[in-house]
Amino acid sequence: MPNLSNLKDHTEKLTQISSERVEKFYAFVKTILTISSGMVAVLVSLKKENTAVFDKFIFTSAIGCLSLGILCASYLLYTEVKSLRHLEDSLTKHITDIIDGTSNTNLWVEAGNPGRFFKISKFGMAICFLSALVLLTIYSY
Repeated sequence: MPNLSNLKDHTEKLTQISSERVEKFYAFVKTILTISSGMVAVLVSLKKENTAVFDKFIFTSAIGCLSLGILCASYLLYTEVKSLRHLEDSLTKHITDIIDGTSNTNLWVEAGNPGRFFKISKFGMAICFLSALVLLTIYSY
């Protein structure tokens, strides 16, 4: 007979991980929509009809920086959701092993490393959004 004493704790943790993953995903979608709408509004309001080559370069660079920032932010959230999904799958397997009686222990420990691209994207997102802010400020004058 399998030891089911910690099963309740594991199922509660599984529920918490699942709800956190869904919550982060929807928060990200709302943020991306807000950023995209804000970007369009700012660019439309700051667009000048007759601009010099330098102004066109600044304008294009600002759009590029905003786009790269959104791409980096998308990757960051994707990595977070992927990590939570991995934890969810791992805990589900552990719970199944406890029920089947094949688990050696009731202790579940799972650690993950987000990886090099996560750190690069985090830094890239900050740099891109700050650069876009500076470029849009320069363009507005």
